[in-house]
Amino acid sequence: MEIQQMMEMLARIDASMKTEKEERRKDKEDFLVKLESSQEKANIMLATLYADRKTDKDDMLKEMKAMQENTKTDKEDLMAKLDANQEKAAADKEELKALMQSMRTELDDKIEHRVENILAIVEHDKETLRSEITEQIEVSLCAQTDKIQEELMKTCAAIEETQRDFQARLDVVQTRTEQGITPTIVASTAQPPTFNGNSTWSVFRRQFETVAEHNQWSEWEKSTYLITALKGRAAEILPGIPANTTYEETLQALEDRFGDQHFAAAYHCQLRMRMQRPGESLQDFATAIELLSHRAYPNLPADHIGREAGKAFAYGI
Repeated sequence: MEIQQMMEMLARIDASMKTEKEERRKDKEDFLVKLESSQEKANIMLATLYADRKTDKDDMLKEMKAMQENTKTDKEDLMAKLDANQEKAAADKEELKALMQSMRTELDDKIEHRVENILAIVEHDKETLRSEITEQIEVSLCAQTDKIQEELMKTCAAIEETQRDFQARLDVVQTRTEQGITPTIVASTAQPPTFNGNSTWSVFRRQFETVAEHNQWSEWEKSTYLITALKGRAAEILPGIPANTTYEETLQALEDRFGDQHFAAAYHCQLRMRMQRPGESLQDFATAIELLSHRAYPNLPADHIGREAGKAFAYGI
């Protein structure tokens, strides 16, 4: 409503200024008309004077002077009106400027007040949203905690089942030992290696199979000793292996999890980037290159692995 009133006032002021401008234009036109009329009269009088030379020269000069005086008076009146109109226009302009400044200040105050109200509403909504999110997070954490506890209970149950199965296997081994059924455990029995998941799987497998062949273990015995050889990170795979899993199935599960073929690309990159370190002997460097070559090319013939190792050794020294 205030903006509409301002616009109406501006329209009235604009109409007033147009009216005054039109009056000034009319006054100017009247002055020009009078000036032209006076000029025409002067021209007529001069023509009459030169035509018949009967008119008195002094009277003509007086009349012309009177006409000049009238023209000067009309000009002064017109200039006075123009000055008055300019002063009025300047006063109206100042008044309009003051009015617009007042309305701008009032509008700025209203906008600032509205912004403060909006910020207060946003802050309230933010606090409400934060409370809702916190509540949802707490509910989600509780749900996740319950799920983790459930999974932990399942894992513990699986571990206990594995332990019971392993204990049963040990009991069977002990019973068979007491009955003299297992003559394979003698003084020359080789001890199987352990595997923690950080060493090379192919090396451990070869060592374990060599020990199993030397000790003449059965499939059941190889499965039992393989399970007991797992330590640390490698033992974490046991809950996922059923109790009645055969030796080959257990071996394949470990192969799938820790086999060198899964890391061949990384070992290949390491082999290409391996350089002899400061203070490292040629023998130690050659051993490291040979190990990386076997890991980078697990399925290739030995002669090919040897050629790749020789290239890497020559490049790295």
